[in-house]
Amino acid sequence: MQQQDKLSSSEAGGFLPPCELRGQQKQRLARIRKLSLAERSEMVLSACRTASLIEQSRLAGGLAPAQQAPWPVSVLALLKRHASNAQ
Repeated sequence: MQQQDKLSSSEAGGFLPPCELRGQQKQRLARIRKLSLAERSEMVLSACRTASLIEQSRLAGGLAPAQQAPWPVSVLALLKRHASNAQ
């Protein structure tokens, strides 16, 4: 968790080369995989609550509701494959 306290070079105003960025993404994913199911669930709930608060703030400030971007075709294909395997 100490790594989260440090600013990455991209957060400090610099840019990371793609190979370094991929390394950081792998490290984050490894940390998430070590979490329990309850901890992961709490992360998802927290993200949903935060998104809800942001949307409420947008509406309270007179902004239009956020427009949802459509899911990428690759994600839809992945979900369809998994759904067909589950049946």
